[in-house]
Amino acid sequence: LQIHNPNALDLPVERLQFDIAVEGRHFAHGATTAPVTVPATGEATLEIMAVSRLSNLSKPLREAWKDGRTQLAYRLTGDAELGNGIGRVPLVKSGAMPLSALEKWRFK
Repeated sequence: LQIHNPNALDLPVERLQFDIAVEGRHFAHGATTAPVTVPATGEATLEIMAVSRLSNLSKPLREAWKDGRTQLAYRLTGDAELGNGIGRVPLVKSGAMPLSALEKWRFK
């Protein structure tokens, strides 16, 4: 996971955990495997361990292809535990994933 820090101070990420839903259905959950410090006005890569079941995508994919949609909606929620007394910060990100990226997984 690539993290960008726009702040003038280093950002010590002790732990990050998340859940991802696709079309309102649970798809995956995960967490970082080790702490990392994101440099001031810089970027860092967080290694994460995620668990999912591809079968959780089969129904949303079938419905989307049947309806002629070109995207699947996703929502990521979680939190990051930051060091230096900063505390816990909630994470929320929503968007759409193009089905063209998943075309090779088309279920018949």
